[in-house]
Amino acid sequence: LISPRVRLSLRRIIFNINIMASTSELKDALVESMTYSGAMARIRARVRAEIAHALDVGDASHDVHSDTTTKVPFETTFIHELVREYLRFHNLRDTAGVFVPEAGMADAPPFDRAFMARRLGVPDDTESQAVPLLYALVERSKAWASMPTQQQQQQQQQQ
Repeated sequence: LISPRVRLSLRRIIFNINIMASTSELKDALVESMTYSGAMARIRARVRAEIAHALDVGDASHDVHSDTTTKVPFETTFIHELVREYLRFHNLRDTAGVFVPEAGMADAPPFDRAFMARRLGVPDDTESQAVPLLYALVERSKAWASMPTQQQQQQQQQQ
């Protein structure tokens, strides 16, 4: 014979075991769904960014943007914006979510693509707007690399 008190305790244990199984199944289903949708990767990236930020607090020696009196050089800001454009183009939101705050960048870009294209001396027409400006720089460097060097030109002229 089981006393009512023990019976109640057993019911609670069985109930809790069922809840734990249901909770475990729910957790597994949520993790799977969030992994499939990409939310889990975004959460992990955000956690990594927060951890990196927490570790850097008070350690200004590694943070080029920590001193608010020091102005970030234009070239640095420009390069950061080229990287941001590239990350957005490839839908690398998690990477951008870590990069933008870590680089001390504003949420809104400080200048537009047309300005950056003019500064780089690359076209900003409909065709070139289909890809990030970094691609135009790579193409231009390929063209430069394929051009004969001055020494090669002199050797060709001597022959």
